[in-house]
Amino acid sequence: SEYAIALKIASFFLLLPRQLLRSLQVVLANYRGEQERFRSINTFIKANVLLSLGQLAGFVLFGKLLIRVLFGDVDVDPIYHYSLIVILGMTVLSLAHPFMAIIKNFTNLRRASLRVFLPALAGGLLLFTLGAWQWQAAGIAWAKVAVFTGLSLGLGLFVRRYYPFPLRMQIISLEEKRLLRELVRGFQQRS
Repeated sequence: SEYAIALKIASFFLLLPRQLLRSLQVVLANYRGEQERFRSINTFIKANVLLSLGQLAGFVLFGKLLIRVLFGDVDVDPIYHYSLIVILGMTVLSLAHPFMAIIKNFTNLRRASLRVFLPALAGGLLLFTLGAWQWQAAGIAWAKVAVFTGLSLGLGLFVRRYYPFPLRMQIISLEEKRLLRELVRGFQQRS
């Protein structure tokens, strides 16, 4: 069905954000200083936002072409429609990946399970059942967006309460500017 194809397409959009999540977990486990941790968290949040929104924008622009290339002669519009909804939900979830790393490394995972994950599971069961019953595949797709949004908000609020850190969403920090300049100089010297 179109929805099954949409899920296969959408699954690719979690690969890179999950790699960033794993990298952040490793970085946070190895940094001992609080300021280094905060700087790493902020850098990963920025990278994750850019990557997640970039992937979504890429699918909006090239999704129909991607569907044609991967699946050939199919009715592209319903697949694109379902894919876009599911990818929107996955984008919202991937924006919360840094919070998952913080929770795993610095907070009580049991408390997070009881206060965030369990309520999200219960809400998900209710919304998926209602969505499937009332609106079939479209209802399930939109339920996924709602559940991932609720989970992401819950993760953000949990981190804010149990591991508050200064959020610095400067587009590019002084350290990042320095690193970019070095990269550009390296490329210029090779040319």
